Amino acid sequence: MIHFRRRRRQGRSGDSDSFRADFPETGSYLAGLKADDFQARREVIGKLIERYWKPVYCYLRRLGYQQADAADLTQAFFTKAIEKDAFGKADPQRGRFRGFLLTSLKNYIVDVKRQSRKKSSIPLEEGLSLNENAVEDGGFKVSESDEQACEVFHNVWINELVQRVLHRQQQEWACRNRQKHFEIFLLRKIGPALEGSRRPTLKELADRFGITPRQVANFGVTAQRAFVRMLKEEIEGFAFNREDCLAEYEDALGFLRRQRSG
Repeated sequence: MIHFRRRRRQGRSGDSDSFRADFPETGSYLAGLKADDFQARREVIGKLIERYWKPVYCYLRRLGYQQADAADLTQAFFTKAIEKDAFGKADPQRGRFRGFLLTSLKNYIVDVKRQSRKKSSIPLEEGLSLNENAVEDGGFKVSESDEQACEVFHNVWINELVQRVLHRQQQEWACRNRQKHFEIFLLRKIGPALEGSRRPTLKELADRFGITPRQVANFGVTAQRAFVRMLKEEIEGFAFNREDCLAEYEDALGFLRRQRSG
């Protein structure tokens, strides 16, 4: 099983080493959503779309939309969000940005559903239920498939987060001539966690890379520490505050553990 050390929750001693204790709002790209400079806001929105396009698309696909319809709705959702400056209305006091965006997406789909009943212009598949047998969730009718789609949304977001960090680490470590460290980390930790591959022994990797088992262990630890640092940096860039950082970090590690155990 993948072993990343769990960090203590906020309010306990020792948690200051997880994220900056004085996490500044300006340390997050999200602060730019309220910038007076229109171009600055557009740049932040562009970064958000890059990170959330696939989770939104996969959410819609899980609801039952065909590929073309899901892609069109994804584009339309972000276009409307830009026009209405919806992202700038996100309130840090009401939860994480990821939750805000998902709620906004649900509300948007409800509007689309209502409009489609009037115009019949956008074909909707089964999955988003508005019947009386659906589960009520904050004024939004949630079917069983929507609950599953929410899980897909969150899992895809976290998987994309991990993949971005791995891509960054691979590029940076290639420039530093540390490809061996990174490969050992992939084979010992990430592969078994994300792909379910067998975890090679230290001796097997020592023979493969022409180093000692102790070096294999040290290389893996060094690479893992760098991965955790980069993961935190990526999370800090798109969280409202330190509390959100801690929650997102725990979600990421929990995802890796679930992938391995599943």
